[in-house]
Amino acid sequence: MSSPNRDEALIQICRKQFVPYSYTVKEFYDYWLWYYMWNEKDISYNTYMTYRNIILNYIDPALGTISLPSLKRKDLLQVLLRIPSPTVRKHACAIVSSSMQVARDKNYISCNIAMKITAEVNRLKRAEEQQLMDTYSARKRTVKVYSAAQLNCLQNICRQEKPSLYLPMLLATATGLRISELRALKYENIDFLNKYASIETQLGRTKISFCLFFLNKYYGRRKRTTIKKNLRNQDKKNKNNNNLN
Repeated sequence: MSSPNRDEALIQICRKQFVPYSYTVKEFYDYWLWYYMWNEKDISYNTYMTYRNIILNYIDPALGTISLPSLKRKDLLQVLLRIPSPTVRKHACAIVSSSMQVARDKNYISCNIAMKITAEVNRLKRAEEQQLMDTYSARKRTVKVYSAAQLNCLQNICRQEKPSLYLPMLLATATGLRISELRALKYENIDFLNKYASIETQLGRTKISFCLFFLNKYYGRRKRTTIKKNLRNQDKKNKNNNNLN
């Protein structure tokens, strides 16, 4: 090692910024997801799959070949701002913030380049959305959701071709519940007098099911959703449409 490089390395060691390793971003995230989050932190199966999909679809394709010590904050921001879904973007920010702190703690990088990156992403995204809303075309843009006619068609198809899916589909469209919440819904969770359902658990897959078989996993949170007053009328309407067809 030449004298200037040696002096620089000594200064970095004194400042606790010396990085003796050189991994690619992909290699680091392979380690972080599987060995650190899965084995050490013991995250659930659903969380693991969410993180895995975000890393494979967004982080690895854009940053995978970059050396981890040479990774810049602007690189992370570019990836996060390109994610269209707010929910996926929120999870991606959590992944980046947590993983970069782990990389700093293990001395894989000289400093945490993701400090308060979630707030910066939100600020930049709001500014970008405001700029888009100022244009004429954006004002004409409508939210892409199912129309009442499309929902009726979907329910009729379930009734005719997959009767076992009809009731879950009807409940999902009327209440907005997730699949895991519908699976956990019980008779005693429904207050027919006040017309609401109390969602206390989710019924999904656990870490064991990832390797062996499906088991039930409950999460300690409560949720209340209003049952539409015309749920029974909607069911009758679907039956009438089916009879007419």
